[in-house]
Amino acid sequence: YCCFESKENLEPALAHIHDLNPEVNLEVIDNRDNIKNPVDFNILIGDYKFINKMGSLPDIESDNFTPVFVYAAAPWQGTLRLCKNTDTFHDFLLKLNRKQEINKSVSEENHFSRLGMSMSYAFMGTLSVIEVIKARINIGNTLNDIICFDLLKSVFSDDLFQLSNETNFNWEIKDKLSRAKALIIGTGGLGCPAALALAKAGIGTIGLIDYDDVDLSNLNRQVLHSTSKIGMKKVESAKETLNKINPAINVDIYPAAFSRENAINIINKYDIIIDGLDNIPTRYLLNDACFFAEKPLIEAGALAFYGQVTTIIPGKGPCYRCIFKEHSKQNAAPGCSEVGVLGPVPGTMGVLEAVEAIKRIIGMESDLEAGLLMYDSLETDFNLIKINKDKDCALCGDHPTIHELGDYTFVCKDKASS
Repeated sequence: YCCFESKENLEPALAHIHDLNPEVNLEVIDNRDNIKNPVDFNILIGDYKFINKMGSLPDIESDNFTPVFVYAAAPWQGTLRLCKNTDTFHDFLLKLNRKQEINKSVSEENHFSRLGMSMSYAFMGTLSVIEVIKARINIGNTLNDIICFDLLKSVFSDDLFQLSNETNFNWEIKDKLSRAKALIIGTGGLGCPAALALAKAGIGTIGLIDYDDVDLSNLNRQVLHSTSKIGMKKVESAKETLNKINPAINVDIYPAAFSRENAINIINKYDIIIDGLDNIPTRYLLNDACFFAEKPLIEAGALAFYGQVTTIIPGKGPCYRCIFKEHSKQNAAPGCSEVGVLGPVPGTMGVLEAVEAIKRIIGMESDLEAGLLMYDSLETDFNLIKINKDKDCALCGDHPTIHELGDYTFVCKDKASS
């Protein structure tokens, strides 16, 4: 059941959902007063204002288990809570009322705030779906109380009051974004949500490189593709979706594998590079190419229930080789094809990649420039690890031995990592 505040764009939204999954049954409620009793739902997800109009909530500790996830969003910030009953929901409302900035309306004149709201909702969407899956199939530890986040400062906490008050900037960033050129290597589980978020942000040019075709097995996590595009080149499918979302942006596509032969030539056309790859060898290639081309690289990965993201600035902080050292046992590591990945996990990491790219484009510093943010979806845990540059790194260390792009076949090609 979907409740829409307005019927504007309703039909295209429903058509898109059906194209993603033709088997889904949708019932649209155009008046929240007509919504069924909450106990008739297996899962309930909604904004705190919406949930407040529902009246009493079901007791999820009863036999008829009903997860009720309530969220609140502000520019670049947000919070998600599992409310076990009406009392816990009212307690959540009291905390929100005390945290006044959560309830601020977004100024339509402030592009930074509107962009921040878009990023908050995108991140909240993937996060809430992960928690719903965990609750329904009984894996990991269901969110017991609350998770709060500040995307600008990479703060993740169970305390709403740890979030900074400094989120409503008046910077002129629209021109910076519209002039920016971002290249995304791979249009899969990471690249799709990153591209989607950047398109909504108004990035002027997005480059997409991928040799693969859309397959049915991709659709649980690769949000730019759908059933009607099965068999289409992924870059063509992604471009079509992105242009529908934001016709003003320019989308360059490269229906080819990212290789030693084309890496530098393609990378040099863009301001910032985003890793959406699914294998370790090509990640080393991308890292080295960005180092030689002096291009900032937003790097992320996802496997099973876990994810990671970092920002690599050549010549400033650690590179990918500093963080993940090359060794002979890497070809024994299980890949995504063997272990699998929970669909929304790469979505969460892809949104974080887009946020990091935006921060870099508009001139904001990031703790992830010398840190690795680790995400454990089973525990709803975000952990920022500080990383030092390796003085013995073969690429960026004091005495480098890598001076050009080389051979990257030391790991089996089918050993995926995201």
